[in-house]
Amino acid sequence: MRGPRTLLALVVLGGCGDILGLGGYGDAIDGGGTDSGGDASMTGGDASVPDGGGDGGLLDGSGSDGASDAPADACGCEAGACCGMNGCVPSGSGANGQVCWNGMFVPCGDAGLACCTGNNCGATGCCSSNLCANTSAMCAGGGTCGTGGAHSCSGCGASMQNCCNGTPNNGGAADFCTGPGLACDPNTTKCLACGGAMQPCCEGNVCGNGGCCVQSLNNGKGACVNNNQNCVMGSACSNGGCGGGTCGKLGQMPCPNGVGCTAPNTRDVNGTCVACGGLTQECCKGAGGDYCLPPFACNANNNKCGVCGGNGQPCCQGSKCPNSTNKTCGGNDLCN
Repeated sequence: MRGPRTLLALVVLGGCGDILGLGGYGDAIDGGGTDSGGDASMTGGDASVPDGGGDGGLLDGSGSDGASDAPADACGCEAGACCGMNGCVPSGSGANGQVCWNGMFVPCGDAGLACCTGNNCGATGCCSSNLCANTSAMCAGGGTCGTGGAHSCSGCGASMQNCCNGTPNNGGAADFCTGPGLACDPNTTKCLACGGAMQPCCEGNVCGNGGCCVQSLNNGKGACVNNNQNCVMGSACSNGGCGGGTCGKLGQMPCPNGVGCTAPNTRDVNGTCVACGGLTQECCKGAGGDYCLPPFACNANNNKCGVCGGNGQPCCQGSKCPNSTNKTCGGNDLCN
């Protein structure tokens, strides 16, 4: 019987891609495919992908780790995203049992494979350090899956539980959740449903269906306002931007009165909303650290997202370094 690593070697390579300016990522937080474990079918229309995949550099060492040298694609995409049927698909999003993984579509949702969109690893599985674990198996980011309940890694990461520690022993990764459809709420440090009206923004500043992540809500930690509804500044959210779409989006100024950058995968850098979360991009704001799209992690030395886990690379979630010589996250927040 072929194991997960063999399956990864059999799929056809996808393209690389760019999330710069991609307004559709917010749709993917409600899903992006149906995971192979049968838990919660997902419906993100912008996450349509062709058949195909690639090894993409899984954190357990099965495959290459660089999409930066992946072949060019017809979409002209960058930052570790993939070329799908409807344009660029951000890393970490996908459909139909596949997910974009550093420029390549790979199978997702089963034990040892990448997590499907929205941390989905089946009915009871755990998404930890961006990899799926079955019940009673070790979580890649630490702990045992199912100890503490479904989707919980030894008592953290499931709904209403404490977020799992992204940096217990150095590193720059944000605290994280291991259950589907959850985000680590920086206000409460609990794993909560995210992306809906007045819910915490999902990681990466993401709100569903064109909503806006209003930074002044949720005690200044950010909450979602639905598309075409009023932002707290009294003007409408329009496809990720408040002020009727005149502020808060990629390349625009942050919205005034603390509303800030409101579009998916953006953050305020020197008074401009810039792209965050993708390969070599700025890290997005997170809870307890900074967030990058799967399978990347934040390099605390330069606040840039990069491939994690190997020698001289950023430490993965949970201070893990599965592909480095000593498998240790050093005091310089890099693997050695």
